[in-house]
Order: sequence, then structure tokens, then C-alpha cells
Amino acid sequence: MEDYLNERKEEMLSLLARLVNMDSGSHDKNGVDQVGSILKSIYEKLNFYVEVVEEGK
Repeated sequence: MEDYLNERKEEMLSLLARLVNMDSGSHDKNGVDQVGSILKSIYEKLNFYVEVVEEGK
């Protein structure tokens, strides 16, 4: 497991940087939706079931 994680360290840090540098505060719906979309794509590639619950503005 340690080798697996070490091999993907740069990829994981890059994703983390991308997510934390997005304007996605709780009052920024577009930013929150962007973060959700990125995570949804990643989870689906891992064969997770993802259900998106749409919220209004």
C-alpha cells in the first residue's frame, strides 16, 4: 500500500492543490459544483456509485 501511495504522491498533491485553490466557499455555488464534478469523475473511475443531489441557488 505504501508503494502504491508513494507512486501517486505527485498526482494526489496536484489534485489537492487544484481543489483547494478553487473558489468554492459554501456561498459560491459554481465553485462547489466544480469541486463536486471533479470528485464525481474521480469516484466514478474507481467504480463508486455517485448520486448528485441538485440544489437551487
